[in-house]
Amino acid sequence: FTSLSAVDPLALCADGSHAAYYWGEGAPHDGEQVWAVYLQGGFQCWDEQSCKKRCSNPGATWCGTRHWGIHFPFAEAGLFSPRNDSTLKDANKAFIRYCTSDAHMADATAFGMQFRGARVVRAVIK
Repeated sequence: FTSLSAVDPLALCADGSHAAYYWGEGAPHDGEQVWAVYLQGGFQCWDEQSCKKRCSNPGATWCGTRHWGIHFPFAEAGLFSPRNDSTLKDANKAFIRYCTSDAHMADATAFGMQFRGARVVRAVIK
């Protein structure tokens, strides 16, 4: 769990908490660093009512990082598996959890909420 607060203080989740991502360090492959970046999906909201409904659940993870664990819960699966024998097995891997409710595309505020998905992705790439 790596917070983006030091990289970009406006890389925020919908509820205003600092966005974060999980990552695993790889090994150089033929002298080059390879990266695999995964953007988690999760639908989006489109108006004040749908956004408030989506984010009103006290344990909701789609709108903030407050209920995220320190370790990525799916670290043993697929691309992130340490047993992965694919071409990407030595790649640095970043998993950008979805907390912006904007399909990772916005950089704005509305309805008292933050929609900073594009900014979050840019901050991870930095």
